[in-house]
Amino acid sequence: MAHVQRIVLEAQANQDLPFEQVVEIAKPPRRLEHSPLFQVLFAWQNHDDLLATLSDVSVEPLPLPVHTVNFDLELNLGERDGGLDGGISYATSLFDQTTVARYADYLVQVLRAMAGDAAQPLPRLRMLGDAERQHLLETLNRTEAEYPRDNGIHQLFEQQAAERPEAIALQFGTQRWSYAELNSRANQLAHHFIERGVHPGTRVGVCLERSHELVVALLAVLKAGGAYVPLDPAYPKQRLAHILDDAAPVLVVCDGTGRHALRDTSPGLSQLVDLTEWPAHGISGEDGNPDPQALGFDASNPAYVIYTSGTTGMPKGVVVEHRNVVNFLHAMARDPGLAAGDRLLAVTSVSFDIAGLEIYLPLSQGARLVLASREEVADPLRLRRLLREQDITVMQATPAGWRALLDAAGEALPGKLRALCGGEALNPALAARLCERFGVVWNLYGPTETTIWSTLARIEACECKASANLRIGRPIANTRIYLLDAHGEPVPRGAFGELYIGGEGVARGYHQRPELTAERFVHDPFSANSHARMYRTGDLARYLADGELEFLGRNDHQVKLRGYRIELGEIESRLREHPSVRDVVVMARDYRDDRRLVAYIIRHAAASLDEPTAPLKQHLAATLPAYMLPSAFVTLHEWPLTPSGKLDRSALPLPGEEAVERRAYVPPVGETETFMAELWRDLLGVGTISRDDHFFDLGGHSLLALQLLGRIEADMALRLEPSLLFKYPTLAEFSRQALLALIALEFDPDQLGQLALMDGNTP
Repeated sequence: MAHVQRIVLEAQANQDLPFEQVVEIAKPPRRLEHSPLFQVLFAWQNHDDLLATLSDVSVEPLPLPVHTVNFDLELNLGERDGGLDGGISYATSLFDQTTVARYADYLVQVLRAMAGDAAQPLPRLRMLGDAERQHLLETLNRTEAEYPRDNGIHQLFEQQAAERPEAIALQFGTQRWSYAELNSRANQLAHHFIERGVHPGTRVGVCLERSHELVVALLAVLKAGGAYVPLDPAYPKQRLAHILDDAAPVLVVCDGTGRHALRDTSPGLSQLVDLTEWPAHGISGEDGNPDPQALGFDASNPAYVIYTSGTTGMPKGVVVEHRNVVNFLHAMARDPGLAAGDRLLAVTSVSFDIAGLEIYLPLSQGARLVLASREEVADPLRLRRLLREQDITVMQATPAGWRALLDAAGEALPGKLRALCGGEALNPALAARLCERFGVVWNLYGPTETTIWSTLARIEACECKASANLRIGRPIANTRIYLLDAHGEPVPRGAFGELYIGGEGVARGYHQRPELTAERFVHDPFSANSHARMYRTGDLARYLADGELEFLGRNDHQVKLRGYRIELGEIESRLREHPSVRDVVVMARDYRDDRRLVAYIIRHAAASLDEPTAPLKQHLAATLPAYMLPSAFVTLHEWPLTPSGKLDRSALPLPGEEAVERRAYVPPVGETETFMAELWRDLLGVGTISRDDHFFDLGGHSLLALQLLGRIEADMALRLEPSLLFKYPTLAEFSRQALLALIALEFDPDQLGQLALMDGNTP
C-alpha cells in the first residue's frame, strides 16, 4: 500500500514567493501584513511498483492531464528508477508558468547540492544557479557612472557661481541672492573660519534658525574644509550638550535663537560665532574662493556629521564624506532630475540628512533654492501659497508632510510640481493622491549611513491600487544593492532578504564608535574592489520579477515615524533611568490613520500601578526631541510571554484612554469649547474631552495639530496660526483664543470681553 506524507503549510499569496519559503516546515515564512494565505501540498510517493503484470499485454503508466488543483500549489515527488521524479501543479490565478519553473529550478539546485556534499549543513545549501546569482549580484547592480570624484560639494556650487553669477541662487522671504552674492558671503565667512582654526578634519557646530544665513554658514564650513554638525535649536539642552561633547567642534555658529538654545549646554565652549553680531551687509574681509590645495582639501574629507537615534540611549554621529554627497548629487540631477530652470522648495530641518538634497542639489545645478521659514514649514496653508507664488517645480517631503499639505485647504497646488517622497514607507493611498495631483511622483529610499537616498522609483497611478507595498525601485548611480540571508548569501527573486547597500554612497562610519562601525559597515564580498564596504541596513526587501525592489519593513525594533528614524532602544534606555521604572518596552502602534509611540511600563514594587505617567514624559522631554516622546504609557503587572518564555509583543494591549495622562473631568463650557471638544475627540480618538485636557498629552502631535487647524478653517472659516495650539494647548485655553480671533473678524474689539463671557469663557 502506498505510503503518502502530506504536509499543508500556510504561506503568503505571492506570485514571486521562492520555493524554500513554500516547503520549509520548521520555519514558516514571514507573513506580510494584510496578505491573504494560500495552501501548499507536499506529497512524497515512496511505494513499490504496483502495475499489474499481464500475459501478452504491455502495461505502462499513463499520465493524466491536470485541469484543477486541490491546493494552490502542489509538489509531488517520488522514487523512480533509482532517482526522483515528480512535478508541480499550481493555480494559474495565483502563479504564472515562469515563476513556478523558477521554483522547480531552485529545488533541482538544492538537490544537486545535497548530492554533491551530503555533509553540508542544510542552511548552507545554495539555491541559486550561476545565471541567477550573476543576475542578482551583477546585472541588477550595473550602475557605474562618471562623476567628479575629486571635487567637494562647495566646488560644484562655485562652478555654477562662475558660470551664472547673476542668476538667483537663494530666496528666503523677500530676500534674493544671486550666485555671486551668495558665494561672496560664504567666502568671507569661510576665511574667518579658517582664521579661527577650521581646517580639513575639524568639525563646526551649526545652531541656526532657518534663514539665508543658515545656507551661508553651511557653505562656509565646507569651503573652509570643515565638517558641519547640525544642532537643532528646538532640541532639549541635554541632547544638544551630548552632541557638542561627542562631536567636539572647534567652532559653533549660532544666531540669537541658537545662542539661547546652547545656553548652559557646554560651559567650556568659548569658540562661538554669533552671526547676529556681524554687520548687516555681510562679513568684511576676503571674498575669493579659499584654495582647496592650500587647505589640504581632499574629497574623502568629512562634509557633515549627522546625529541619529541610538540604541544605547545616546544619539550617534554618522560621518559623511564629500565624495559620498557629490556622487549622490550627480545621480539625483539625472533622476529624478533637476536643471537650471527649476525652483526647489526646501522644507526639511538641516538636522535631517535629506536636507542635503534640498540645499545642495539646486545650488550644484544652477537652479533656485527657495528656503521656507520654520513658520511656513509648520503651516501647510502658507506652504501651499508659497508653492504657488514662487512657481515651485520640485519639492521633497516625508509622507506625513505630503499628507498634511494635501489635506489643507487654501491655495491650489501647482500641477507641474515634481513630488519627491521619502523618509518612511509611502502608503499606496497617499501615492495615488499625489499622482492625481501632480502626475510626477518619485518614491525614495535610503538610510543616513549611505548618503540620503540609495534607491528610487517613479510611481505610476495605476500601481497604487495593485499592491499593498510600493516599489522603492532600483539603485542610484554607483550604488549596489544586495538582499542577503542570515548566512550572507543572496536570496532568490521574491524572497525576503536583509538589504545591504554598497558603492560610492557608503559613509565613513560612526564618529568615535569603532565597534558599532565595524558591526554595521562590513566588507563587501561581492565587489571587485577588495577594500569595498557595504552597510547593513536592518531593512527587509525583495526583488520583484522585473528586478525592482519592494520594501517590507524592519528586522529589528527601529521605526520610521513621520520621517524620523527612531531607535526604540534609546527611549527605553532613558525610561529605565527613572526610579519608578523596573522594565519598559516601547513600540510604534497603528491607531486609525495614525501611528504613535506607546511605552509599556512595569513599575518597581514600591510604585503604584496607577501612579501618574506625567513625570515619565517630563523625564524624557529633558533629553529627547518631541518626535521621540511616546503618546501613551501603559502600566502592566507583568509581560505577556510566548510558550518559550520570550516577550510576546503581539499580546501587548492597544492603549486605551487610561494610557494618557488625564485631568479630572470638567465638561466643556459654551458652544466654542463643545465644538472644539468634538474636533479633538474625532482627531485624537478619545471618548471624552475635559476643559483642562492637554492636546499633546492626549496623543496629539504637530501633524494632527495641522489637521485640527485645517478642520477649523473649513468649518468656521477661521484661520489660526499653528503656534497658537502650542502656546495654548488645553481645550479651554485654545477655545478662548479661537473665539477671540473669530470675534475680531466680525465685531468691534471693545466688545470682546462681553462676548467672550456670553460664550462661557473667562476673558
